[in-house]
Amino acid sequence: MTTNQSAAIIREALRDAAKHCGCLPSEAHDPRSKPAIMARNMALVAAHRQGVPKHDLCDGFRRSWETVNKTLLSSQP
Repeated sequence: MTTNQSAAIIREALRDAAKHCGCLPSEAHDPRSKPAIMARNMALVAAHRQGVPKHDLCDGFRRSWETVNKTLLSSQP
């Protein structure tokens, strides 16, 4: 997957998750409120399920490997 493809998937996931949680995509990208954090986490999981590699998730969401990993692990049933 190219970086541009990853970026497009991340943008779409952020848009959808933000709409679902009642915040703006820009708020979800750099969250400061509980709904924005929930939207970011939903978008991270959605983008990963669509095949975005973890290193692209770290870059795209500007989060550490540990934060991304913790979010993905906590979303598993």
